[in-house]
Amino acid sequence: MKQITETEAREWLLSKGYRPDATELGGRVEATHDVLLSPDFTKQIFLSRLVRSLVEGGETLFAAVDIGIWPSAENKFVFERYIGSEGLNFDLGPGVFLLAGPGDEDFLEGIVYLSILFIYGAFVARDDGNLIVGWSHDEFIYVNGDPSTCEKAFAELKGYGR
Repeated sequence: MKQITETEAREWLLSKGYRPDATELGGRVEATHDVLLSPDFTKQIFLSRLVRSLVEGGETLFAAVDIGIWPSAENKFVFERYIGSEGLNFDLGPGVFLLAGPGDEDFLEGIVYLSILFIYGAFVARDDGNLIVGWSHDEFIYVNGDPSTCEKAFAELKGYGR
């Protein structure tokens, strides 16, 4: 796991062929499909595993871009300790940007789950330029990218909605 800056995250997205609107890291990426998240924590656990499976196999960008929206639910100290366990510097500033590679799958699944549970707006992007899976502090999950890839991903993701 490697921590990067917001500028590096934007450059990474562009280098992988994502449209420029996908690099607007201060907010939600335009969705081709979205569904409300289930409040059921068991579904959220399985959702984080599904997100992991959708991006596994190469380098993955994790971007937490909406932090500080619901401070009472964010459990900042848990997130800080989880990030810190990997020797990363976590400061609830404008965002947290991490590149995960082979061997980082368990950590990535955990950080996805924590960000869903603690109501962070975040997303992961595959390194093939075909799929972004995101979740909002407004409690919905969305996909963006190649239409056929999105259709397949969304068919699986919508089972974890309300």
